[in-house]
Amino acid sequence: MSSELINNSNIREIGWQYVPDIYPLSRYLCRNDLIQLSSTCKLLRQKFKSKLLSKMELMGEGEIIPGKSNEQSKKKHLPILLKMLQKDYLDRYNIVNHCVFWEFFNSGFAKNFFSLFANITRLELYSSRDNDHFTAFPMCNSIVDSESIQKYFKFYPIENINEEYTNLKTVTIMKDRMLSNMMVTMKSLTDVTILTRQRFNLNNLAQFLSLNPQLEKLTAPTYFLECNLVNSILKMNQLKQLNIKSSYYRPSGDIIYSHINTSIEYLNISGYICEDRLVPFLNSLKSLKVLEFSDFSLYTLVNIGISAYEDRIPLLHLNGLWHGKEAIESFVNLEIFDKIRFTNMFDLDFYLTNYKGDDLENWKIYHLDPANSEEFTIININQE
Repeated sequence: MSSELINNSNIREIGWQYVPDIYPLSRYLCRNDLIQLSSTCKLLRQKFKSKLLSKMELMGEGEIIPGKSNEQSKKKHLPILLKMLQKDYLDRYNIVNHCVFWEFFNSGFAKNFFSLFANITRLELYSSRDNDHFTAFPMCNSIVDSESIQKYFKFYPIENINEEYTNLKTVTIMKDRMLSNMMVTMKSLTDVTILTRQRFNLNNLAQFLSLNPQLEKLTAPTYFLECNLVNSILKMNQLKQLNIKSSYYRPSGDIIYSHINTSIEYLNISGYICEDRLVPFLNSLKSLKVLEFSDFSLYTLVNIGISAYEDRIPLLHLNGLWHGKEAIESFVNLEIFDKIRFTNMFDLDFYLTNYKGDDLENWKIYHLDPANSEEFTIININQE
């Protein structure tokens, strides 16, 4: 559809003598174009809305194939179901975004199903054993980003992710087997989360990062900064945001920091990292604009000598740190930061009353949000 039509806010409703089926239209027009087109005709709009809001339910009442008993194994039934969906369901449900499965399925069926019904953004999965209910998002479409999917993963082993998932932008890597199947370049992928509760093969992790240097956002366990994986991160020249989460696994060994990174601008840390790991890593980041600590103890931060950092960082964000009120007396505003933002720790009056440093005259204080007294920023006046 032309941009001239899409951007025309004066489209008038017209009467159509013949209202076409949605399915043929959807083969040539994207979802947004269909919505725009439906605004021109009430009958088409009603037809489109009824399909858009409908829900496809599969494998109900223990039947893999509707109306047929399970005479064969599920593995043999799933290809038959897929052919039936392609022949009889596609024209009715191709634009539907909500699907419910009442039984398990395998990886091969999942990939073919989501390729066939590419508009599905809401997927409900039920375990017939105990009626457990899980909600997830299709991997081939846009997003898989919740650690709660790990529970669903036990029942639905969708782990064969590879370069065939051409639209995949965001994914959570949940186990080592899934990672081993992703040892390919996936050009569309920009946002990856490595599940923090699992142990992964470190060589596979390094290879995955080297094959996908296009990543812009990475969420990873703390051990990424405590072993030579740190150099795999430093080599990524398009990575803008790095989130480091707490992990139970702690590798040992010396680290040689062999690379300088000029792309990472935002670093969030929410797990303990010792000083001799954190400071050298910070010194390897030459474009860092925001350093944020969250889900972290202020006592721990006080004991980390961040002042040994060799450069300046525009903003330090302390977000909901534990023991904030107890440890503020030991905290000193660090001169290596141009600004320090406090969020969800204490209000401004408490800070001014309990801060024991003798450098407040060097900092200007202002509120970010007048409605939230526990969010404020101090600015180093020597750096304005």
